[in-house]
Amino acid sequence: MVRRIPFALAAIIIAWPAPAWAVQPHGGPEGLYVHQLGHILFFAAVVKLWLLLRARFRAASRPWRRMRWSAALFALWNVVAFTSHFFEVQVATAVDRGQVPPVWSAPGDASLLSYLIYLSSLDNLILVPAMLYFYLGLRGLLGERP
Repeated sequence: MVRRIPFALAAIIIAWPAPAWAVQPHGGPEGLYVHQLGHILFFAAVVKLWLLLRARFRAASRPWRRMRWSAALFALWNVVAFTSHFFEVQVATAVDRGQVPPVWSAPGDASLLSYLIYLSSLDNLILVPAMLYFYLGLRGLLGERP
């Protein structure tokens, strides 16, 4: 009976190259609708959280301020992600109709849509600090004793 996988075999299995699928398709329009609805509900929840934290902990300690920043950044991220998905649908619809969207126009001839798609694709620059503030806020609250 083998109790352990040898380290070399485990390293090979872990390091074996495979495609890294970074984008999750949502399968048909209904998948996107539900996903967009999730962004709207998450946005509403974090805005409510931000309002509650602002009202109750206005001059609060550092962990509560970090939680407020986290909620604000999560709300901003939801707006950016929602618009990003909207732009992706616009481009996909144009491609399905056989039209060349303005995103793929001649070099130096970029449209406003192409800039908006590019900027909205950088949503991780908002999401990562939001998660970091949330983590630091929770960690700080764990250390606080009433």
